[in-house]
Amino acid sequence: MLVTEKEAAAMYAKMCRSRYGAEAEAVVQAKIRKLRAKKDRKGVKAWLAVASALRQIPAHETKAGSGIRPDSSDRSAMIEVFSQRFPGRSKRELGRLFDKYRLSGRIDIEWDRATGQYKITWID
Repeated sequence: MLVTEKEAAAMYAKMCRSRYGAEAEAVVQAKIRKLRAKKDRKGVKAWLAVASALRQIPAHETKAGSGIRPDSSDRSAMIEVFSQRFPGRSKRELGRLFDKYRLSGRIDIEWDRATGQYKITWID
């Protein structure tokens, strides 16, 4: 089976969206910057195609086969939901606080198929 560059970019964009969720664009742009610094023109061209395909996939898309998988352990997506309770905190602070709450059993995390997001239950 032959895959065109456009199809490959679309497949990789779906993988990035699934793996990184809303942060996928930032991850792809960081990769493009690194490749530009190395003067890798072919790599930049390929990743620009991925970035273009990624813009066609909404960050909140939850159709079967796309978005963050229900069995995923996408920590950044979990912390994004967790952060709603602690506005104004840095990502580093949120990560530490999230780990503290999770490891101490003060929160329970599960995937909500209806909303396509993680759901956090606070245990008081």
